[in-house]
This record gives sequence, C-alpha cells and structure tokens, in this order.
Amino acid sequence: MGTPQQREKQFQKYRAQKAIENVHNHRISNISQGKEEGLIHKDKREAQKIKLRSEMDRLVEDLIQESMSRGEFDNLAGTGKPLKHQASNPYVDFVTHKMNQVLIDNGFTPEWITLQKEISEDTKHLRESLARYRTELGHLPLDNDDNNNWNEVLVKHEDMVKKLNAKIDKYNLLVPLLEKQKLHILLKRESENILKSGKTRYDVRNQMHVPRIKVGEDHRSDFLSIFGSFYLW
Repeated sequence: MGTPQQREKQFQKYRAQKAIENVHNHRISNISQGKEEGLIHKDKREAQKIKLRSEMDRLVEDLIQESMSRGEFDNLAGTGKPLKHQASNPYVDFVTHKMNQVLIDNGFTPEWITLQKEISEDTKHLRESLARYRTELGHLPLDNDDNNNWNEVLVKHEDMVKKLNAKIDKYNLLVPLLEKQKLHILLKRESENILKSGKTRYDVRNQMHVPRIKVGEDHRSDFLSIFGSFYLW
C-alpha cells in the first residue's frame, strides 16, 4: 500500500526489475544449443553482472533520494554556482598537470613556459628576417629576377621553420591547457604576408632621400630679413 507516490515508485522498481529479467531470459534463450557449455556459463555470468549492477544502481538511487528527502543535500558548498571550468590537455596526465600548477604557484618556470617564450622569439626573428630580405625586392607582382631571389630566401628559411615547428609540437604535448595550444608556422603563409605588407626597395630609397632642413640657409635668410628691416626705419 502506501501513498500514491510510494506505490508509483514501487511500480517503477518492479518494471525495471522485470525488464532486466526479460533481457536476461531473452539472451539465454537465443544461445544455440550446439555451443559449448563454457560459452553458456560465460553468458550467464555476464547477465548476472548486468543484473547485479542494475540492482546496485537502484540501491544507490534510493539512498540518494532518501538523503535528499532528509535535507542532507541542502546548503552544500557551491550550490547554485556554475562548475569551475578547467580545460586541461588530454595528452598531459593528472600528475603532470598538478606538478605544473605547483611549480607556477611557487615561482618556478615549467618547461612549456620556457618553450612558449622561445617559440615567440623564434617566430619574431623569422618574420624580421623575411622582412629584411623583402626590402631588396620590388613591388608585386615580382619580376622573374625578384621571384627567383625570393624563392632562394624561402629555401634558406626552411630549416628555421622546421626547427620552430618541432618546438611547437613539443610545447603542445607539455602545455596543460588546451587554449594554450599553438598552430604550426607555415612558411608559405608567412611569405605571402611579408610580400603584401613588407617594405620594398623603393620604400627604403624614399626614406633615404627625405629632404633635410638646411639650417645654415635658414639662419642666413633670417639674418637678411632682420638686416633689411633696419632700412625700413
């Protein structure tokens, strides 16, 4: 008997138990008679495990519901607040992640932070080097001579990019946070950006021929204007 809610709960338990028994009986009945007894016993054991696991889940659920009805889950720490987000690197085990956190909290520098700095400096050096070579070329589209020279420049930088990407691979395996992951440096993309935005040899020449103020001539003109003003008096 009991209240309607209790009867409904008992009925749901009965349905779940009946469903498990039906699944168990169905699996046993589908086993062919010609199979070895070992296979039958194995299937029975697996079915029994499923039944026990389901019963354990129901028991845990009942205990949780009883605790909730007694108010044991009220006023828990963090109630009503979002879970703390920690996007950890799946390639870094939990121990390594915690070690990194402890090192940072105590003022030490983990290897991935050192690599991060090296990658940033190497990338800057690569782009500055390409920009310097760009100043030896003309405007786009490049003529044949400039195009051949630029291709030679890119070949010279291939080894630098290869070593830089190797550092990025190592860094990505060590960094404990997913949002800190880095993409490979693509020499072709860097080349296109520098060719479009970098200074040409004409830009450099124009900077070298900026008109300069002739201080001496300005002083002489000022002196003559002052000297001439005396005759106006």
